[in-house]
Amino acid sequence: MIKLPIMKFEQWINEAVDPTPVAAGGGVVFCSAFSSESNIMASFAKELAGGFETTKKYTFKFRTFDDVKNLNNSIQTAKVEPITDVTQNDILIINNKSIIEKGEITLVKADVPGEITITASNNGILTLVRFGKAQADMIEAGIPSIASCKDWAVKLEIGNPIDDPEARGFKLWVAAAGKYKGTANGIALGALMLAARSAGMPEAWFKQTTLIRQYYNTYVKPYETSKDYQGSLNLLATNMGVGLKQNKVIVAENPQVNIVNFNTLIRTIAPKFANLTANSPVPRQLDFSAAYPVLNQVVGDIANAIAIGNSAEAADAKAKAQVAKIGFEERTSMVMQSYSTMLKNQLSRADVVYTASLIQPQTTHIGGPAVQPGGEQISVTQTHGEGQTK
Repeated sequence: MIKLPIMKFEQWINEAVDPTPVAAGGGVVFCSAFSSESNIMASFAKELAGGFETTKKYTFKFRTFDDVKNLNNSIQTAKVEPITDVTQNDILIINNKSIIEKGEITLVKADVPGEITITASNNGILTLVRFGKAQADMIEAGIPSIASCKDWAVKLEIGNPIDDPEARGFKLWVAAAGKYKGTANGIALGALMLAARSAGMPEAWFKQTTLIRQYYNTYVKPYETSKDYQGSLNLLATNMGVGLKQNKVIVAENPQVNIVNFNTLIRTIAPKFANLTANSPVPRQLDFSAAYPVLNQVVGDIANAIAIGNSAEAADAKAKAQVAKIGFEERTSMVMQSYSTMLKNQLSRADVVYTASLIQPQTTHIGGPAVQPGGEQISVTQTHGEGQTK
């Protein structure tokens, strides 16, 4: 295929990467950055990554892999050598892994425990710049830096077909610590409402606020006749997962919730509603405290289903299937297990006292954290294009 010169790039490619952490706590990250086989024009190379020459290759030394995002500040101090083979214009070499013209490099945290040496030219440099931009998005998603992560996997590619819409840009998937409290509370609220209604809580008590009516109409009412608790909990897990995707989170496509603890939750709540009818007087307040430990377990079951399911017997197979789906090597399945565990643990951290207060049968609810259930909404990954080619 004839290589075509790149005539124009989007302005984002020149944006500085903000190195300032916006949150603490680490996380687990999957990131890929890639470029096509289009040739980089000399005029644009002068503007990219602090300015470089298309006939030269550059060798950088970084203290950690995290420092790659500061490429703009490093190019002037890099070792510079001429490209001696004109058929090898696009180079990316990281420690002992290399790409010449076309290919990919996959790294995990264990591969780069300390200082890292990178040699790059042309599209190799462009791919590193995109990796830097992905790190800027990672910071926005709640991960202070690659270095702060519990684990990560990064794939860098060059030489993709020009006409492939996925040929250029970056993709990022993040499981961040301390980031999903709103979703966790939404999980707890949906599960508790379904259990309370199944245990005998009158329907009229669920119509006091817009939020409670929405949850009732979505997760409770359609399943009252059939008592399909499995279907309702699976829908709750699916909808909460859809919300997480907008925040670059990998979730299970068809989550299946273990309902053993949920059935226990119904039995725990049932005595509070014995002998009630639709016309029973509304008590000032219900005490759900005895159900809190079981509700926590139910939230954990739903979180586990959303987080790809990291049960011991299935973790390895599911992790390998997921990394294949997002285009990573099988050897990164251990990173995927870390990712799944991180996400499950964060989604399990619901404030069950607060969510129980939301369905108290009274006009004025007990005060709680200013966190609304189900905080996040829709889309899988973010991809940035490199602009136009002619």
